[in-house]
Amino acid sequence: MDKDNLRQIINIIATAAMIFVNYLANALPLGGRNTGELASLYYNDPIKVSIIPSGYAFAIWGVIYLLLAFFVVYQALPSQKGNEISRKIGWWYSVTCLFNIMWIFFWHLLDHVYSIIPMLFLLLSLIMLYQKLEIGKAGVSLVDRLAYKAPFSIYLGWITVATVVNVSVFIVKIPSLHQFFLSIASTGVWSILVLVVATLIGSATAFIKKDYLYPLVLVWALFAIATRNDFSSVIGVTSLICALLMLIDSIVVVILRVQNKTI
Repeated sequence: MDKDNLRQIINIIATAAMIFVNYLANALPLGGRNTGELASLYYNDPIKVSIIPSGYAFAIWGVIYLLLAFFVVYQALPSQKGNEISRKIGWWYSVTCLFNIMWIFFWHLLDHVYSIIPMLFLLLSLIMLYQKLEIGKAGVSLVDRLAYKAPFSIYLGWITVATVVNVSVFIVKIPSLHQFFLSIASTGVWSILVLVVATLIGSATAFIKKDYLYPLVLVWALFAIATRNDFSSVIGVTSLICALLMLIDSIVVVILRVQNKTI
């Protein structure tokens, strides 16, 4: 068995394990709460995290896992054994599956300190994978874009949001750290700053990588944050404005890619 075959098989096993663990985490549910209920728990906490999306937003995991399942089946085809994009992805995908599983366990068991570690490594490994994809590159077939590129644009977009939420929960749950940040600015100011920074990251990624899917995920998340908060509140309004800006960025990138025939 050569390394290409081994990579194809390991990717299948890693995906099956990741989806199975995530299914159990919500079906049992692990720790007594599903993913959406955990979000509500942190939002309704006396020291709440205001930038958590509404529970419905977490349905995007279903889309992500379907796309990853398509990717892993497609990459396992004999015709894809030596695919250039698949080889560039290499072992990074299996690494993301490992950190995803680790994060699920710690997050559902309410371990705020240790859950941030696999989340950060999941984000970093996805970034490494994403860097190799050349999202806006011309001459890539539609099937290859759907199988190799779309899943990871959406996955990275959501993990960006999840990391922001995870870090926010971590700060709130560590009293000394929380007090330090409050000594600099109020919770509302920090929340707005985080939303603005996330929007800037989304815009930069959209135009540098010519990626219209990544900002669309942020649109989904930002709108869900707005619906979780009062639409008339500062955080609600800020989230809506940021979501609109992300939507505009996505549309502009689509137009640019159509003009350059890289859509």
